[in-house]
Amino acid sequence: MRKIGRQIAALAVAATFAFFPMYASLGLLYSNPRDTTLPPSVWLVPRALDWVFAIVSAVSFAAVIASAARWRRLPALFWPGCAGTCAFAVPALAGFEPVGGLTYALGFFAWMMAANALLDLRARVAWLTTACLASLLASGALACALAVVLVVLRAPADLYAFHHGRAVGTFLNTNELAGYAVVLCAIAAGCAVSLRGSAMRTLAIVAFVCGLSALVLTFSRSGFIGAVVATLVFLVALRPTWRVALPSAAFVVALLAAALIFDVHHNPAENLSRIPAWTAGWRTFQLFPLTGVGAIAYYRTYPFVRPPDGPPVGTPISYDPHDLFLTLLAEMGVAGAALFAFMWWRWFVLYRDALRRAPPARRIIPLAIGAGLAGLWAVSTLNTLSIVFAMWANFMALALVTAQDADDGT
Repeated sequence: MRKIGRQIAALAVAATFAFFPMYASLGLLYSNPRDTTLPPSVWLVPRALDWVFAIVSAVSFAAVIASAARWRRLPALFWPGCAGTCAFAVPALAGFEPVGGLTYALGFFAWMMAANALLDLRARVAWLTTACLASLLASGALACALAVVLVVLRAPADLYAFHHGRAVGTFLNTNELAGYAVVLCAIAAGCAVSLRGSAMRTLAIVAFVCGLSALVLTFSRSGFIGAVVATLVFLVALRPTWRVALPSAAFVVALLAAALIFDVHHNPAENLSRIPAWTAGWRTFQLFPLTGVGAIAYYRTYPFVRPPDGPPVGTPISYDPHDLFLTLLAEMGVAGAALFAFMWWRWFVLYRDALRRAPPARRIIPLAIGAGLAGLWAVSTLNTLSIVFAMWANFMALALVTAQDADDGT
């Protein structure tokens, strides 16, 4: 019976790596289909399927949380995960949107429980790490391929026009897809290099091609910057020969050029919108330095801190400062930012130590995941992604697990 419970929990953990492309649909479930500020086709996935996804997600996380009763000891990310949860919960209780903030805290706690379940089950379920990678690569390839096909077909027409001809697929916006694609490409590249002569390697190559195609078609300047950072981190960590370094350097230069050239797919009115957004975010932090205004409560104070040249209330800029660092400070204050800093510091120590113990030839996949996280942070300097906290949880755990697998020789 215990073995069956472990297998169910392991399947639930692996399933969470396939949830990201549908993440935005959870928010759309509570949106008004008659909202004239959104194109009708923003509900790309039928609502019935959205509800199926919501139910599957709830069942998966319930199985993950129930498996905690069988933990022999607390996994390495349990207390860091609690710190991250408190980073949401404490400012929420003192802020302007307590219910929404606590909901976010509960959601982050569930994702961190999945991360800890992965660490706990990894040694007892031999196929779990491979299943998590396969879940990510397969779902990522499908989601990115769909986004590419829709752009090529220019369908649905209203969604294509709304996003200025940029790839978005099932994601909330193009920058969300770009951030996801950066992480997907980094991990797929690591798997393609490391897993020679296997079906997983083929899947990784397909996922990389689909992810890179989607990333290019997002025309996301922050996404291109994130890809450059991920590539540089991966190269520095691997210390490759010139045969690898030169093509990679050319790729970096091409991405930087694309970030400057592909401006035709952006609304010119939004080119300088980040400056007033950052001004408003910094002003919010100055007014509420200790615990911020609370998670997702920024929109309540934006009308009072909006600069004269700031976008009007109701636009995307009014919901967050479009910079993750400023968002953490504005919504969670010094207290929340310090808790997240502790979470990341603790993870980095564990990750560094596991990599040091692993043979150099087996470090490729965990280094690729670490590079993907670095790229995600780079994307987040210009955008606050709704999926970023969930991605933190999953990929922090996956980086540790693959590093530990490399250390064990499994």
